[in-house]
Amino acid sequence: MSDITDYDGGSLLFGITSRVPSLTALHPQPLHIFRLWQTFLDNVNPLSKVIHAPTVQHQILEASANLEKVSRSMESLMFAIYATSVNSMDKKQCEIMLGGPNKFF
Repeated sequence: MSDITDYDGGSLLFGITSRVPSLTALHPQPLHIFRLWQTFLDNVNPLSKVIHAPTVQHQILEASANLEKVSRSMESLMFAIYATSVNSMDKKQCEIMLGGPNKFF
């Protein structure tokens, strides 16, 4: 029997067995992950307060050390953090922090 993590959520509801591609290569470098996390804390979290920052920070640090082992739910949260962080910056801030304007998104 295959590992359920190899399949998307549709397989549970509809019996669809399409493979979910690995997103590991799409993550920024660990240094950029941490910078985006800090940007999220500064720019986004004060407005949303959807997460418990100390808990998520621990999870982000663990995940960035071993991106191949990140759960789908954590990976989704990480990409949401990247996206909201980048979108909270202007072009110049992106160039300074990430080496180009909206380099990842």
